[in-house]
Amino acid sequence: MEYPEQFQDLELCKKLEEFIYPQREGASVPAHQYVEYNELLSQDLFSSLKENPEADLSEVRIVPDIIEENPLLGGGQEAEEDAE
Repeated sequence: MEYPEQFQDLELCKKLEEFIYPQREGASVPAHQYVEYNELLSQDLFSSLKENPEADLSEVRIVPDIIEENPLLGGGQEAEEDAE
């Protein structure tokens, strides 16, 4: 970059980009978890990193734990246990 002083937060942006892209690549989130996924993606990680540049990003989730079956539709192991 010719003039790095023009964008002082470039290193923070690079750090975030290196963290986010590998996690999002290939992420397949079921439709019933879209709201949770959208909330995780809406986190203001830039501000958090700017306040604490040494923050541990490994503790941050941007993809939810996948629940294969929509819990609103029933089925799965819980429904089998309730039937017994």
